[in-house]
This record gives sequence, structure tokens and C-alpha cells, in this order.
Amino acid sequence: MIKKILVPVDGSEHASKAIEFAVNIARQYDATIHLLHVVALTKIPEGIKSGVW
Repeated sequence: MIKKILVPVDGSEHASKAIEFAVNIARQYDATIHLLHVVALTKIPEGIKSGVW
């Protein structure tokens, strides 16, 4: 049984198709979809540098 589906996205056409595919599977299994988009930072925030969130 599938409960959670992780879909990495980048705004591309392929990512859109992956979301559609995930939605179809999620409907079949009543699963939750989690989208993941990673952003590259050019500057590290001070809180992360010092280990304080």
C-alpha cells in the first residue's frame, strides 16, 4: 500500500508529467503527495552558518 509519494519538481514539462502520474497513483491508493523543489542559495543565511535556526 502506498501512503506517501515524493515528487521532485523543477518547473519543467517532465516535472509536470511526473505530478500528473503521481496524482493518478495517489487517487488509486488514497495517498498523500509531497512536492520537493530545491533552490540553490548563492548566500548562506547567518542562522544556518551559526547553527541557530
